[in-house]
Amino acid sequence: MLKIPFSWISPISLATSAPTKATILRRALSWLLVLQVALQAPGCYAQNNAQNNQKNTTIPLTNPQSGEVVYTPSFCNATTAAGNPQSCAGAWQSGFSDSGVPIVTSAGQNAATGNILPQIFFRFRASRVFVNMDPTSGASINITVSSNDITIMNTVQASLGTATIVNLPNGSITTLTITLLPSPPNPFSLFSVVITTPLDADPTSVFPTQTLPVPTPVSTWYNPSTTSYATTTITMPNSAPTATPTTSSNRRRMIAQAVGITVGLGLGLTAILVASFFYWKKRRRIARLWRRSASRVEFD
Repeated sequence: MLKIPFSWISPISLATSAPTKATILRRALSWLLVLQVALQAPGCYAQNNAQNNQKNTTIPLTNPQSGEVVYTPSFCNATTAAGNPQSCAGAWQSGFSDSGVPIVTSAGQNAATGNILPQIFFRFRASRVFVNMDPTSGASINITVSSNDITIMNTVQASLGTATIVNLPNGSITTLTITLLPSPPNPFSLFSVVITTPLDADPTSVFPTQTLPVPTPVSTWYNPSTTSYATTTITMPNSAPTATPTTSSNRRRMIAQAVGITVGLGLGLTAILVASFFYWKKRRRIARLWRRSASRVEFD
């Protein structure tokens, strides 16, 4: 009988040429792990990138001429306050704390300025604000935040040290008002106001042109019997800021890219897994045929 020359094929290689079930399982788990990492990577990168692309900017308090801060009824620098203290009655004054830190202080209402409540106004674009106060002061202040037609008001004790305002619409103008309340009548010292902005933010965009507001009469909103004190964190309610066409277009483009990457990776890796499975089945079928042929040759 004619014998087919299969002597050059090793039975051992035939038995081991096709991957085992354990090998296939390990490969499948490896591909699934790669798929999970690939799908999570864009979100992790976006979160880390958003955090790394922010910076804290301290608003200069002792230079109201720059337009970044407005004082009512007025502001006196340290030189004027030392040389002519009568002219600074009722005004905000710059100075230094006991530890040498530059501060801005107010002793409260004064008849020389019509008993106007001392107020400070800021306008900026930022996502967070930190109001750092002298914790040794027994004063109470009102913090008013306005943005996108939403206004919130909270009474804060200066003894808390720092008041944090979060959830601000980064692309919209926010107005922050600090008002020294008449009760209790204690001096108030402000150390600094720090805002969180994008790393590449243009200063002219962060600090828009300041306009002098009209001082708010205390009787329109302040009632000592109903005033409640806020915690150190003030959260701005969610709002729908009006986005510019460029901002809206960029946001849609980023969403489309993220969806495209996710779908593309999912389909691509799924296709690879399916192709690997059918390739394994084909290799296994061929190996089985070779083994049968080799067995027939040996019996013949």
